[in-house]
Amino acid sequence: MKLTRGYCVLSVMAAFFVFMLFGGASSAADVIKVGVVVPLTGSFADEGTEMVRGVELMVEEVNAAGGLLGKKLEIIIGDIGGFSAEKIVSVAEKLYHKDKVDFFVTQYLGGMVDVKTLGEFDVPYLNMDTSQIEADLIEKNIDKFSNVFQACPPETKYSSGILDFMVRVFPKATGYQYPNKKMALITMVRAYNDRISKVFKELVAKTDWELDVDEKTPTGTVEWGPVLTKIRQANPAIIFLNDHVPSDEVAFLRQFHENPTKSMIFIQYGPSNPAFIDLGKEKTNGIFWGTLFAGFGPKYDVWRKRYVEKYKEEPGVGTAVGTYTSSMIWAQAVKRAGNEKDYAEICRIIREHAHNITGATHVFNPRNQTVIVGEGLCPFLVYQVQNLKHQLVSPVGHATGKMEIPAWLK
Repeated sequence: MKLTRGYCVLSVMAAFFVFMLFGGASSAADVIKVGVVVPLTGSFADEGTEMVRGVELMVEEVNAAGGLLGKKLEIIIGDIGGFSAEKIVSVAEKLYHKDKVDFFVTQYLGGMVDVKTLGEFDVPYLNMDTSQIEADLIEKNIDKFSNVFQACPPETKYSSGILDFMVRVFPKATGYQYPNKKMALITMVRAYNDRISKVFKELVAKTDWELDVDEKTPTGTVEWGPVLTKIRQANPAIIFLNDHVPSDEVAFLRQFHENPTKSMIFIQYGPSNPAFIDLGKEKTNGIFWGTLFAGFGPKYDVWRKRYVEKYKEEPGVGTAVGTYTSSMIWAQAVKRAGNEKDYAEICRIIREHAHNITGATHVFNPRNQTVIVGEGLCPFLVYQVQNLKHQLVSPVGHATGKMEIPAWLK
């Protein structure tokens, strides 16, 4: 039987629409979208790039192994620039409503706007905000924000870890004897840093140490003369610089070394940013700094090698490995759940299982969904800059280098 030309055209058109309905839908269904919310413009763009790279490595690894549940992962990036509340909200809503992502990840967004916004969605969201106010908010509204996880401890845990290292671990490991029991505390004016200093001062008050200098400085401080004058008058054995902006820290160190006191210097996590050593060069040698999350051990070594091979440079200490770890925790939970859209089950698995991705063992506190800190779990890690490189010096069981007495103390 011969077919008319019109019949053939109709048949082709019908086949095309069937393909679009079923073949096209199948193609879309074969992709799982990962929403990456990061600062790619503004003063934190370097760290934003690292955040994206961590997720890229997770996606590359999973896709190379056949995908997640047989589906390819695709990254959808949202740039939040300078962290304005309006930008975070608009980016999050676009990724959720328009792009239909099945997962949100970042290293840090602040701990309040992101939780309130992404907590309205049912999609799992992992961050490393290190935010006590986030932890408190989730604990008070655990049913509402059950999809939000901090893949690290809150920032108040810095205080105890830093104080213990300075007054106990450092002198014990090096044999160094402090000339006095006086401290200087310098706090960057920011609610996040204020919370760390508040707890720190409460803990110091319970010891036989004295806080002789207690100063607050704005972000972007380049002239440290007034603060250093007070430090040189007090001559404290310890200086805790609670500031996480590398340019601030480097300016302080340069001016400190013009006439140094015999003070051990501990800086909050800011030196983890690659810009710290790049800016400060030899002035950074000898200082200590700490973080509530970083990769370490054999698993981290494998990951770091992959990073260097792909990007031709060393990663920062905690940022890229942080987003890699968070996103891999989600990917493994999806695999266990067997369905990337069973968000409640994925969150249950994240909450109720231990996860060891790049060294630390992540166990989430079910009350506030932050990671529990402790050796054998997620330890407080202390680094020292030695010969322009970060060496992990504490806990000793994870150390990559031996703790040294800074040159200006000898």
